[in-house]
Amino acid sequence: MLLEPQAPYPEALKAFAASCTGDYADCYQEILSEAFTSHGLILNAKQLRELAGGGSQTTAQRCITAWRQDLSRKLAMRVRLGAQVPEDVLQTANGLIETLWMQARDRANQEYDQDRSELQAAQADSAARLAESQQELLQARVELDQAKALETAKDAQLEALRAEIAAANGRLAQAARDFEQERRARAEQAAQARSAQEALERELREAEARSEQLRADLARAQSEASQRFDRMLVEHREAVSSVQRTCDARLAEKDTQIRKLQARVEAATSQELELQMQAVRSAQQIEHLEKQAGVMRAELETVRSALQASRDQVQATQAQLIEHLKAAQAQVLATAAQDPVAASA
Repeated sequence: MLLEPQAPYPEALKAFAASCTGDYADCYQEILSEAFTSHGLILNAKQLRELAGGGSQTTAQRCITAWRQDLSRKLAMRVRLGAQVPEDVLQTANGLIETLWMQARDRANQEYDQDRSELQAAQADSAARLAESQQELLQARVELDQAKALETAKDAQLEALRAEIAAANGRLAQAARDFEQERRARAEQAAQARSAQEALERELREAEARSEQLRADLARAQSEASQRFDRMLVEHREAVSSVQRTCDARLAEKDTQIRKLQARVEAATSQELELQMQAVRSAQQIEHLEKQAGVMRAELETVRSALQASRDQVQATQAQLIEHLKAAQAQVLATAAQDPVAASA
């Protein structure tokens, strides 16, 4: 039946429409399907928009057209795939569908004159599709006869398949026996592999013990090398101290000479002052004293140069001695790392 616009909607249908989510097109499709399958109702565009709570007239009409086409396809598919259907049942069903859709088209034309042309086009399309559905129904009857003949051929193929299955079961049993033999062989191989693994583990433990012994020997050699290095370092420090004391003595001697020269310079300076006071009386004596002062200054510069050269020589000697000790330490450590036994000897 077609739901009247003034009639109240079923409460279950209104509750279902309120629970629909998504855009209006999806809600329209769900409401149309629920109304037809659960309540036997075919809604027009206005009723569909009222239940959905909004949307446009064009969208509602498009969803109704799409739903009708889908319903026609489902009906045609069910008829093609079903058993033999009486002619009067098919005619009644087709007439009922056509009557329902004609009523829906008439009601929509009365309520929405502006969409009359679109609805008439949809009605013509529905009539054409109904004729197409009837033609498909006739074709389905022919296909049903062909399907019966095909079923007979399929039965023969089924018997052949059963024979093949029996042969396959035999091959499967043989494969199971082969698999059991292979499993036993693999179990034996696994036992041999476990034995080999245990032997390898024993060899690994022995190698680890030898490695620990070598580490201990290396540690002992390194300790002895470190002790030798400490002794050499003490000897080096004593040698450096001796050289330092010698240099200090030489430096003290040079400082004494410098102080003596400075005293002589000071004395010469004093004499120069006295000579300057006596310049009028003795010009030759002043010139002689100036020469002596120049000689003393030259000697002072020579002594200072010799003292600086001595200091540089001492520093160079210390640097060479330090480099020699470092090289000796590196050689001892390298010898200990290469041959721990020889290093300990």
